[in-house]
Amino acid sequence: MLGYPDGWVAMLNLGWKKNTPMAFQLDKTGVAALGANDAGDRLATLGHDGRLTLWRLGFAGCDQTELLTKWCKNLQLQEREAVAHLDGVARPADVRRLLVAPDGAWVAWLGADGAWQRWFVASGQRESVAQVGRVGDLDAAGRTLLTERGVWDLAQTPPEPLRAWSDPDASAVALSPAGDVAFLAISATEGARIELRDVASGTLLETVRPRSWPIVTTTSMHAGQMMLVGKRQTGQWDLRAPAFEAQAAVNPPQAIHLQARESGMDMAMRWEAGAWFGPLSEQAAQTQKPVMGVWSASALSQDGRVALGDWRGQVTIRSVQGDAPARTLRVEPGAAVRDLLFLPDHPTVDLVAALGDGRVVAWGKSDSEPLWSRSQTWYNPQHVKLATDARGARLALGPVRDAKGAFWNPYIPVIRLLDPATGAVERDMQPAWGLGDATHLALSPDGALLAAGVKSGELTLFDVASGVAQAHFSAHDVAIQSLGFIDDGARLFTAGADGAVKLWSVRSPAPMATPFPNFLQQQFLRAFGLFRWTHHVATLIGAGEKDHIIATDDGYYSVSPGALRALALTQGGKAFDFESFDLYMNRPDVVLERLGYASERRLAVLRAAHVKRLKREGVMALTPHQALKRPKLRLTRDLSAVSEAEHVTLSLEAQSGDAPLKRLRVWVNSVPEASVDGREMSADAWQGDITVGLAPGENRIQVAAEDARGVLSARRTIVVNSSLSAPQPDLYIMAVGVSRYKRPGLNLTYAAKDARDLTMLFQSLEGKLYQRVHVALVDNDKVERQSVRRTAAQFFAPARASDQAILFFAGHGVLDDELDYWFGAHSLDPDNPAEAGIAYAEIPALLAQTRARNRLILIDSCHAGEVDPELDVLPDPDVLEAEEEEAEELAGRGLKRHLKRFAARSAGRVGRVGLGASFHAMQRLFSNLEADAGAVVLAAAGGVEYALESAQWSNGVFTYALREGLESGRADADDDGQIRVSELRDWLARRVRELTYNQQHPTERSANPDLDFPVALSTAQGRGK
Repeated sequence: MLGYPDGWVAMLNLGWKKNTPMAFQLDKTGVAALGANDAGDRLATLGHDGRLTLWRLGFAGCDQTELLTKWCKNLQLQEREAVAHLDGVARPADVRRLLVAPDGAWVAWLGADGAWQRWFVASGQRESVAQVGRVGDLDAAGRTLLTERGVWDLAQTPPEPLRAWSDPDASAVALSPAGDVAFLAISATEGARIELRDVASGTLLETVRPRSWPIVTTTSMHAGQMMLVGKRQTGQWDLRAPAFEAQAAVNPPQAIHLQARESGMDMAMRWEAGAWFGPLSEQAAQTQKPVMGVWSASALSQDGRVALGDWRGQVTIRSVQGDAPARTLRVEPGAAVRDLLFLPDHPTVDLVAALGDGRVVAWGKSDSEPLWSRSQTWYNPQHVKLATDARGARLALGPVRDAKGAFWNPYIPVIRLLDPATGAVERDMQPAWGLGDATHLALSPDGALLAAGVKSGELTLFDVASGVAQAHFSAHDVAIQSLGFIDDGARLFTAGADGAVKLWSVRSPAPMATPFPNFLQQQFLRAFGLFRWTHHVATLIGAGEKDHIIATDDGYYSVSPGALRALALTQGGKAFDFESFDLYMNRPDVVLERLGYASERRLAVLRAAHVKRLKREGVMALTPHQALKRPKLRLTRDLSAVSEAEHVTLSLEAQSGDAPLKRLRVWVNSVPEASVDGREMSADAWQGDITVGLAPGENRIQVAAEDARGVLSARRTIVVNSSLSAPQPDLYIMAVGVSRYKRPGLNLTYAAKDARDLTMLFQSLEGKLYQRVHVALVDNDKVERQSVRRTAAQFFAPARASDQAILFFAGHGVLDDELDYWFGAHSLDPDNPAEAGIAYAEIPALLAQTRARNRLILIDSCHAGEVDPELDVLPDPDVLEAEEEEAEELAGRGLKRHLKRFAARSAGRVGRVGLGASFHAMQRLFSNLEADAGAVVLAAAGGVEYALESAQWSNGVFTYALREGLESGRADADDDGQIRVSELRDWLARRVRELTYNQQHPTERSANPDLDFPVALSTAQGRGK
């Protein structure tokens, strides 16, 4: 239901979007505010004259159950009756929304002064309560009011406050239908956010912050690369990788240009009081100086020139390289330059300027006087755009206001095409609703298509030859801030104020010739479905500083690990976390192929990575996800979002798909719940209850049913916030280190010391970050497979769900003939590691039965990273010597002297071949929590690398870097006094590479998107660094 300034009220049938709105005119004063009850049979309207009216509405043509579920095209407004009027409502323009009781017994509103006003329709009485709030919402029963100030009981007269918010700064609010969860939208200097709060207790359930940022403008796209500018950020997309990076910017430019030349890329940036331009290189960034001036427009040419226009009508042209004198052009009388455009390869015209007073002026390359000047009537003189094709043969501009725009409305704005040589009007494009303020234009390289994007998010494509609009659709839900053709005009990009960049295919056949080129031709195009040639290819969303999500129109996606929790998928109107469909829909190979910028070699690597992933998960590669008849699982009882109990009970029902049910899977914060995970379900149907322990704070509980083939149902996610006070956690650290082996030839110098040093480091945090630190040290001859199992089982048993568990292993790492990793126990036989070694799969299993959910595994040994099972043999440790000599020749600064200090922690017999890149791609792109008990696993070296130790630090390099980062506080990247797992991971990756001169690369063998807990505190000295 919509109210308009001219007094009309329209009701749109959302079940049939093409239906004509049902409407009636209230009065000539206009609608100031309106509201309706949930049933839709009571409507309240407030006119600007202060008259409040309650209407009774009756609809016919569709059953209530059909609304929004089927195409309810026959819905009609059958009855409209004014029930009652109230005159004299003060300051109606300050009322945002009317609140209507479910039965229509009262109508209420909140004023700009925060006062609550309620009109009881039957009695005519009014109540007023001061300082209730400015924005509000009701629950479905109409008994509870939520405002930015708090929660109120409407059953009382006047309303009684139930709860007050400590930070009443919300600009918008929403209350769940049950009235149990409050949503508060807060705009603050530290960043916008949405808070979800439990109404009964006031507990903060979750804080949602935007991962993307609004785009203000962009460059054009060159070979899949483009730059973005926001209000306080700048960013770059590279679709060849794909990759996204963003940086904070104190004063981002108002306009940015990128242009490719044979010598490289040129860039120009414009601010209101200055400009910078130069080659896109580090040297230019250091040497090129900004050009001061009050600039209002700018342009960058293909031959390395930049044009800057000011508010007085003066245009300055400079060389990007700075190797030519500046050229100044003036127009008389002076007027603000709104846009500038170079015309590449045009025989006479070099530069065109659009002025705020309506003039369009063109200059030649060497002339100071204009070649021609033509006057237009801009629709909005503050926002004027110019566009040309690759040859400068066409010139589009607008929007202009023309009395010939359309016979039913002469003021619809139109886009105009001029002859660049003379400035004469060639034709106007077909009038299109929405063209006006903030219109952006682009011409295809061949000049055949013209694209116009507007503030409403609508995109219109015109056939230039006929002026007919070939397509008109909603490209974004917000304003289009930039657009441009790419790939020789086959595709188009649009950038929205929501931070999303979208790619569109715009290939379309030539329009049909008809005697009536406007109306009838458009109808033919619609009737024969030619608009289908314009379709969505992909949506690009940058998240944070270096994460991204790219999704295709049919649901495939490529996502960086840090953005996994920002991703959700919908099916059948329900939302699911990424895990439910990730195996089939996380397809970087499909996404990059659609984008069209990745090399064939890279696509082949990604396809192989997907096949390897399916093979590892035991799923047939050719099984399409649509064809799988998966098990179904549902919750039969809703849970409260907040609980004061230590446990929660879930009631579940499961139904088999193509195979009998096998077991129930349960995770909390992506960690398998030891008490119930794996419960048998051998039947076609199952129902039952399970009890899950709660830790203080957020508990993301996920449940799924698995069948006999290993196929999982969609994961059901329930988030329960425990309001129990959070006790200081205990730390359980078990450190295993072997320096003395049964075979003396295998002895190491520092592995056992690494284990001891690490336990001492964490013991120093007792009473600080941790309430208690429990230590289990297993070293040298005590390290055997069975003894390690027994020690872990006993040691981790007392841990609570809120505690933390750390496993540390230091010693030899060995790969067997199948390239599986084995940790070297005391009795290790390098030729037969399976006899006495500890398999990698057994290490996370040591944590499988603990209740502690914050789990971290650190492995300081060779080959601890995962290895491609299709690899034949491995690099020889003696290669280090050869690489020393090569590095010495390259560095020339004693690199060999430094490398000789290292010894490799490897005991295997190996040879040397190259590494399959697809396996590394699989590890980097996909999560693998199933095999690692939900723990984060940080390994000292990649699967084909050697972990090094050095007398310089009396530790393994990985352990030394670990100690250095924690003890000095240098691993605290955000300087908040705590070192989290993600910060430790990034620190180790960078520092170990530095210390080993890029010979050793720590890897994150397993990542958990829900685990980023603090492991240590940073010192004042570390924070200072």
